[in-house]
Amino acid sequence: MENATLPLYRLGVDGPQITPVGLGTAQFAGGTGAVGRYWGELPQDEVHEIVATAVRGGVNWFETSQHYGAGNAARALASALSAVQPNGATPFIAFARSTPLLFASNIHSHQATHAASLDPYSIGMYQFSAQRGAVSIDALMRGAAALKTEGRISGIGVSSFSAEQIAKAASCLADEGISLWANRVRFNLLDRGIESNDVLAACRQLGVTVVACSPLAQGVLGGLYHDSYRRSREIPGLRRLSPRFHKAYLKRTQPLLHVLADVAGERGVGVTEVALNWTTRFFGEAVVAAVGTRSVGQSQSAVESMQFRLSERELARIDEASREVGR
Repeated sequence: MENATLPLYRLGVDGPQITPVGLGTAQFAGGTGAVGRYWGELPQDEVHEIVATAVRGGVNWFETSQHYGAGNAARALASALSAVQPNGATPFIAFARSTPLLFASNIHSHQATHAASLDPYSIGMYQFSAQRGAVSIDALMRGAAALKTEGRISGIGVSSFSAEQIAKAASCLADEGISLWANRVRFNLLDRGIESNDVLAACRQLGVTVVACSPLAQGVLGGLYHDSYRRSREIPGLRRLSPRFHKAYLKRTQPLLHVLADVAGERGVGVTEVALNWTTRFFGEAVVAAVGTRSVGQSQSAVESMQFRLSERELARIDEASREVGR
């Protein structure tokens, strides 16, 4: 489905314009590694169809990581993008590096390895995870700034940074004349911690885009499992063991799903589309979402979530239901 009219949000204060929803690729890990075992295997031909549906629908960015099956997801994404041949357009790819320990001396060599897994595509934004003592934020951002200055990456992001760490990273980069583009964090209607721990406020103050990972709470916000608890037993991989799919949790969150279903019914769209639209609309253009998909239908839902705008009344109604469930 071709669509050239999707909205575009600026990434950071001076980054590229990207669609409010992009595709995450953890599901492309090929069943290997911790992430792959969690999500289960997905055949490459299905990955191709998922990516093709997104690209043809207008999605212009993707997120991947070496942590997803030791680079398998990145290679699967590159293969799928090459097969689509999106009229010469170059997709923007955010690459989250999540190695627990990183030393400043390894930043360049690691980036080269990660870039190779995406060949012939390049890393648009390199995202650094919060470190625990292995390297200071100063050193981390200096290494990242060098990569950008050398033209090896287009921009810099971080992942799971606290409000204090975001401010520190942004300040370090500002000394180099570079802006921080994004902070990748868990955020959805059932996970709203960034609103109370000052992370969202810090991002908005500094012009740093929030990249919401798991915007559908690993599928819980699609409503499928609320409709029939037995379906959770059919979930591939270790994901089915998540407490999110326990009957007690599904029962507790049911009121929110009722509201999402009501709004979806009034608009003639799906529950998934409403949940994603809320995530990328409630705070203006401050939040974009990287949604993982395991089917063409889910990829199409990601596209369709950007083809309408929830009203202020609808946004507020969903917000209230979300807060009630979270109490």
